[in-house]
Amino acid sequence: MRDYTQAPDGSKPEFMYQGTLAVFPVPFNQTAVLSATSDADWEQAAVVYVQDLRLNDLGNHGRAKTRLIYNRKEQQQLVLTGWHKEGQPNSELPWLPSHGISGSSFVAWKDTSAADAPYNDLRIDIVFGPPIGQQQQPLRQTTPQYAYQVSTAQRAYQISHLLAYLSTLAEARQQTTVSGALDSAPNLDETIGRVIDEYLAEGDPRETCSDSAADLLIADLVWRGHSIEAGSLRNRLTDLAQDVLRRARARSRHDARTSD
Repeated sequence: MRDYTQAPDGSKPEFMYQGTLAVFPVPFNQTAVLSATSDADWEQAAVVYVQDLRLNDLGNHGRAKTRLIYNRKEQQQLVLTGWHKEGQPNSELPWLPSHGISGSSFVAWKDTSAADAPYNDLRIDIVFGPPIGQQQQPLRQTTPQYAYQVSTAQRAYQISHLLAYLSTLAEARQQTTVSGALDSAPNLDETIGRVIDEYLAEGDPRETCSDSAADLLIADLVWRGHSIEAGSLRNRLTDLAQDVLRRARARSRHDARTSD
């Protein structure tokens, strides 16, 4: 059994608050999209576990803001614990457990016990969507985040399906992530952008003979848009294709500058 009382650096605090840890079931054969938002200068981190496997942390000061939890053929258990340091990143400062609240699809923490302080130092909002990928077995600590037995084209199709699902929710005016956890929770348009960035950040295609991941996703979004009647959802999907192109070009320019 995994010890969930460990801080991000592996240390163990003398205590944890009741709200430091939150547990969520990931439904059978569904993907979970985790979006982190932080409104704090101090260092904040959420430790993420799935089926007792620890994934990379979410948080501020350079940590990831988005995580995709891939579907499995059984219900999974997602565990999140919230931590902070009383200052900006400093290896000499200890990690401390944060005070948290949670609902059906969010957890939010604050780094103070003050009753009137908002729970906005770190927040994770969760959206459940259609399946992506086929996970390799067994699930191990060393398994790369994207070690899935699907081709680049298949992954583009599945991400497009997820984006279309989230876009349909947005069109239905469900503009907060399922539960509207907090007034300032990121809306679904922001979550959609984060999913695109996560997809593009995957890196090199897994196939040696493959079109670019961005082009495949753009093509599938355009196909989906033109397969439905003219209207706002169709426009949203075709606009998403343009957004993927814009983000991919910006990423290429950034990579070119950093490689010089």
